Amino acid sequence: MASAMVLFDLNYAVFTRAHEIFARQTSKNFRFSDAVNIALIKEHGIDAVFSFDNHYKQNGITRAGIDG
Repeated sequence: MASAMVLFDLNYAVFTRAHEIFARQTSKNFRFSDAVNIALIKEHGIDAVFSFDNHYKQNGITRAGIDG
């Protein structure tokens, strides 16, 4: 049976990009884990994320079912 879950490694390049994304944020509610998610989404060309978090939209990530 094939797994439907894909795991991505947090390598140095992704960590560095996440740090850059995190440094640009102005909201105190933005967490470094959000920056890591955004960096991974962009690194792997993922089309959308399932989230209500507005930080994704503010960083150019489409939220599935919300941002159409």
